[in-house]
Amino acid sequence: MTKKARTKGKKERETWRQESIVEYAYLVRHIASRFAMRLPSSVLFDELISAGSLGLIDAVDKFDPDKHVSIKTYAQYRIKGAILDELRSMDTYSRSMRKKIQDIAKATKKIEDEKGRPADDSEICGVLGVDLETYQNMLTDIHGAAVLSLDEFIKTKKNDPY
Repeated sequence: MTKKARTKGKKERETWRQESIVEYAYLVRHIASRFAMRLPSSVLFDELISAGSLGLIDAVDKFDPDKHVSIKTYAQYRIKGAILDELRSMDTYSRSMRKKIQDIAKATKKIEDEKGRPADDSEICGVLGVDLETYQNMLTDIHGAAVLSLDEFIKTKKNDPY
């Protein structure tokens, strides 16, 4: 292959890349909007757009037409994945910690709905299927993570000029 032929191929690829990013940019806004409806107002829409845009660019750069999937479908998965990655990085709790919180909340709600009064620790343990010590360790982990996250927030704010 001659140098001229390689240059032409690179130019065509770059033109296709730019056109694809522009053509599918609407997907970023659409997917980010769907995420934003389910998130607290503390999560900025622009952050979702930014993460989604990086996902789109990554999708276009890594797209392989030989895989027999449309670029639109591939881009949708990459955009969603990039937004989810960004949301996970913003979360103060790990996924396992978030699961513990949800499990305790569901157990507490179930008991309170059934009994019509606040749940006590032994009842929550029963629903979770753990002993009291394990339950207390779960609570300690959750509260410890919250304190740790606050400490990180304070450290970050000290270095923030704004």
